[in-house]
Amino acid sequence: MENILNKLFLCISCLAIFSSDSKASEANIKLLYDITDPLVRKPLLSDILTLSKLDEDIWQKLTVGIEAITDLHSSDQWEIVLPEANHLFVSKRFRMIAIDNFKRRIVQRLAYLDSLSKIRTLGHSIIYPKIVKEANRLSKINQNCYLLIYSDLMIKDLSANFYNKDTFEMLKKQPLTIKKLLAQEAKLDDLKGVKIYFLFKAHSYEESNRYQIVLAFISDILNEKSTTIQTELPIK
Repeated sequence: MENILNKLFLCISCLAIFSSDSKASEANIKLLYDITDPLVRKPLLSDILTLSKLDEDIWQKLTVGIEAITDLHSSDQWEIVLPEANHLFVSKRFRMIAIDNFKRRIVQRLAYLDSLSKIRTLGHSIIYPKIVKEANRLSKINQNCYLLIYSDLMIKDLSANFYNKDTFEMLKKQPLTIKKLLAQEAKLDDLKGVKIYFLFKAHSYEESNRYQIVLAFISDILNEKSTTIQTELPIK
């Protein structure tokens, strides 16, 4: 009887190994939500679903990080994980229940940060060090990694203040000087394999022009580290 049970256990183990599809997809998505100023383009659950294609591949593992960008180095952040599941051992019905719960947790966290962003405009944003930190972290995973940034990218910290007219002029005319200042604060690793999305909608024509200048500057820095940069999500 013991031999039969051992053989049965071995068969089940082998079945689990071969059926867990070594090519099963896994995605890691991090959202940086700048709540220092009111945003028109805010993070949505659909952004995550578009990149992960969760509705098409319900069995994948999906890790979603959500972090608020404030004037503090320590801010609200969460990691929400949907574990990979095997269709031979988990029914589709129960998997959909798990996915619905996963989606609900994401929506709740985003709604909470939305409520914070409506309270007040903060004095400054440490957006650049956060971008560097998360891009470096994702580069170590190197498997379907996405960094989504919702911000006007207006840096205002100890290294640089883009709201200052003189500093902004220097950014346009002497970008290398600003680049060196930022490099002293945060160093980028090789970012090959990390896809970065800057998702923003301006309130005005003036804000749009300012954003494009800063976006081009930051994109140049990131492109040197072999990352992929987009300003729009793929169409489903």
